[in-house]
Amino acid sequence: MTTNVLIHFAGLTGPERSGGEMAISFTLFVDGKPRVVSAKYLPADPDGSWHTATYLALAYAAQQCPHYLRSAPTFLTDNKMVVQQMTGRWGAKDGHYLAARDEALAALGGQSLRFMWVPQGENAAIVACMDLFRTHDIKPWSWKEERDKQQQLVPGGKRNPFVNLRDGSKLMWSELKNHAKERDVFFEIPGAENGISFWLGPDLFAGSYRLCWMTAAEKEGGADAFQDHRVRSNEPDDFLSRIDHLISDSDHPFVPKH
Repeated sequence: MTTNVLIHFAGLTGPERSGGEMAISFTLFVDGKPRVVSAKYLPADPDGSWHTATYLALAYAAQQCPHYLRSAPTFLTDNKMVVQQMTGRWGAKDGHYLAARDEALAALGGQSLRFMWVPQGENAAIVACMDLFRTHDIKPWSWKEERDKQQQLVPGGKRNPFVNLRDGSKLMWSELKNHAKERDVFFEIPGAENGISFWLGPDLFAGSYRLCWMTAAEKEGGADAFQDHRVRSNEPDDFLSRIDHLISDSDHPFVPKH
């Protein structure tokens, strides 16, 4: 008789995006029924982040349920980056969560297991994390709130989003456009988790702009490296919908839908 094993796992950090306290949890389902629910509070850590917490939650689940790893379980979480990395679609490039990722891989023992992404509202493990943070009076960090803080209203009811520059500073889109009249400006979108990078700068033709980009897979190298992604326009705002489309699979829209 085949046993259906699902393991939901979740991580939270707060109150800031990085360097804060973390909560990790997992919920084990066997044949559709919850068998184990467990959560753990972790004090503030320089490497604390949503990604770190999610990987630590995966390690915690594997360590607590070694018997069920032999039943070919499916792991589910709301962190899309972790799922993409664990399924081999994305490489691991960011330093802060790598130790937690290594801990998870060691706990899984090198097994090839199935991972699926689910929205946070469908991740059964998130409730235990939320409850744990509530008992410690910690407000969870949220990418949605982060996005709202990094966007401000401008005349006409449109949004003027911030971007992250190569040196870690932030710049409003309207200011970035001015800089890009003279030179290429490298930037990434705050909150986007799919690892894509952009360059905006002057085109060959007077008054024209060029937007270029490189995906996470291309930055990892190999056959996907150095693809020539570029679009041109006399109005940089025309690029906003393209940027939104390119990061849309991270669920962090750059241009809010009205």
